[in-house]
Amino acid sequence: SHTPGPAGRAALEHASKLELSNQALLAELEERKRREEELVQEKKRMEMKHKIFERQRTKDLEELEKKKTQHELQMQAIQEEKKELERLREEVPKQGLAAVAVGSSGSRGSRFAPLDRMATGMDKGGDSRGSVLRLGTRCRYESATYGWMPAIVKGYNESDGTYNLDVKPHVPADKIAPPGDVAAAEAWPAGAMASYLSSSVDRWLPALVVSFNDGDGTYNLDVRDHADIDRIRARSLGDATASRTDSRRGTVDRQAGQGKQEATQLGQQAAALMTQQRSRPSREEDGSREGADNKKAPYRLSDLEATACRPPADPSAPSAPPRWVNKGDVCFVREHGLVFIQSSVGRDGCYTVKVDDKKQFAVATESMRAPKDAKFAWAPGTQVSYLSASVGKWIDAQVLSFNSANGTYNLDVRPEANPDNVRPR
Repeated sequence: SHTPGPAGRAALEHASKLELSNQALLAELEERKRREEELVQEKKRMEMKHKIFERQRTKDLEELEKKKTQHELQMQAIQEEKKELERLREEVPKQGLAAVAVGSSGSRGSRFAPLDRMATGMDKGGDSRGSVLRLGTRCRYESATYGWMPAIVKGYNESDGTYNLDVKPHVPADKIAPPGDVAAAEAWPAGAMASYLSSSVDRWLPALVVSFNDGDGTYNLDVRDHADIDRIRARSLGDATASRTDSRRGTVDRQAGQGKQEATQLGQQAAALMTQQRSRPSREEDGSREGADNKKAPYRLSDLEATACRPPADPSAPSAPPRWVNKGDVCFVREHGLVFIQSSVGRDGCYTVKVDDKKQFAVATESMRAPKDAKFAWAPGTQVSYLSASVGKWIDAQVLSFNSANGTYNLDVRPEANPDNVRPR
């Protein structure tokens, strides 16, 4: 065999080195390709994380904006309440503490009754102390089981200040209200002792019936003209008229002091809630159904018994005070979704609602429905109308509670009522 010379051996060695070098380069190229694929996958993962972050960020911003709006509404309501309480404190001394935020005889919009009416207790004579409801007087009884039902007074118990009705004996006076849809001859008589729920001070005030307005089914009281029957209750002899002035002075002073304290506390809480991204919607219960020409028929026993089922009554459970859907509440309107109520129902039966900072419009009560969201749910005690499938019509009802699990309302005439069948009364 031929043996390569020195030059041949050198060539072979050089070729061997080139081959090793080529293999090393190929290995490095493969490693780079593998690293590039890893980088591409890492880039995709980062892009996916970025998209998720952006979606969450957008959602958080929308939630913060919603909470900011709620906070602004809450602060606005607090300021208005504070101004109203300050105004009451200034005006009550000028009126000689004769009235506390009540209507006058000349105008339904005026808040103070004439001094001569307050001094006498009635416009047309009679004992200024008033009298209890007479035997045979028609009324409504608020049953823990059936809600409002018609009744007739059978007697008065001086021992405990209760009434005997044809449907139940020893009924507390605050469970008795004037009847609806009655003629003047069947209305509560002048001089009858009553209690009136004032929207200005959010308290029950002692009152006397002056007259009945046959045109709109309301009563003229010594503390309010055209008072809605849903804001009137019977009163016992234990609540003497002689203590009304002192009682009202204390009510206004307490209300003003509490208003200032609550305004400060709510302001601090609202600021803290914005910092922690936790807030709750505000609800103002000013009961401004007063003066509205709304006549609602009372519950009929047949209507309630026709309802498919009802929540079990718990006589020991405290009942929430009655309230109406008002400014600060939220409702659902089909064309616009959730809207914030800016003013209470007017004489035309419409509310002023707000969609955003600029868009406000009027909406009829018939087009409004209860919200399904727990954070905006109407509070217990809210007076509503419920579309009963059993009787095929809207009947008066009251909110007992809200079911967060399924977004329904427990009413005094129906448990787990669909919000689509609940509207303001």
